[in-house]
Amino acid sequence: MTYFAFLAIFVGIPIVLLLGVAWLDVRAGRQRAAALTNWPVAGGILLHMLIALIYTTPWDNYLVATGAEPFIPDVPGLADSGYLTSTTAMELAELPASMLVIGGGYVAMEQAQLFAHLGTQVTLLVRSTLARAEEPEVSQVMREVFEADGITVLEGVSADAVRRDRDKVVVTAGAQEFRAEQLLVAAGRRPLTDGLGLDAVGVDVGPGGE
Repeated sequence: MTYFAFLAIFVGIPIVLLLGVAWLDVRAGRQRAAALTNWPVAGGILLHMLIALIYTTPWDNYLVATGAEPFIPDVPGLADSGYLTSTTAMELAELPASMLVIGGGYVAMEQAQLFAHLGTQVTLLVRSTLARAEEPEVSQVMREVFEADGITVLEGVSADAVRRDRDKVVVTAGAQEFRAEQLLVAAGRRPLTDGLGLDAVGVDVGPGGE
């Protein structure tokens, strides 16, 4: 066997297999139960485990930097309302005439002002106070800026239910109802740690995935 044939068999083939396994893992998503019923993916997982056993590098600390995704609160009817996130809102083909924004953090404020400047009538539904993580003076300045922009800020409003009424989204909060063409949920972000198996290596994960 020549040197190049040796490299092709013992180096090239494992690399191709690893690339194929990674592609299959991505397609399989984070549903481990489903992945294990797919024999190529299951084989890929076993191969990964074998490689991990062979090539193990001990460290005192590890950094998990897998990004984050929008946090969607558990509000009755929200899942069927056709809500937007800060990502899907950028994919709208037409500018809505009106929009409700659930949230009071930096993403909610950014999206509210963006659409208001484009001509949408925006109402912010804030569960506590606007920009609550900042100093009170910052929150007050933001209220004044939004008032000048024509953005309605309603604080102390917690959504109890969401429903569709023809071409409008209706958010119920106590005895109040708020209607708009679109609903954008910007109630924070959560870490992408589901499916990493952190519990298997003794890493505790909080209720928000942190």
